[in-house]
Amino acid sequence: MALDGNKTGSAVYNLIKATKVSDEASCEKLWQKIVTKIFDDIKSDAEITIPSGQVVIAVVGQATGTKNPSPIQSEIE
Repeated sequence: MALDGNKTGSAVYNLIKATKVSDEASCEKLWQKIVTKIFDDIKSDAEITIPSGQVVIAVVGQATGTKNPSPIQSEIE
């Protein structure tokens, strides 16, 4: 899934709307929730793709190789 600013923005908006901020401590806790939500969305939605042919997946001898035939995807943890 690709990053979605609208999805994350709506989630942050809902956090702000649902939280009553009456002092510095509650304000800090709200900001911690907001940043955690942003980080969680980045970790769950970001995709990294390495184009096909950019990574050697088999080596014969010392200088010959076979490049990967398809893209490589990875998750952010």
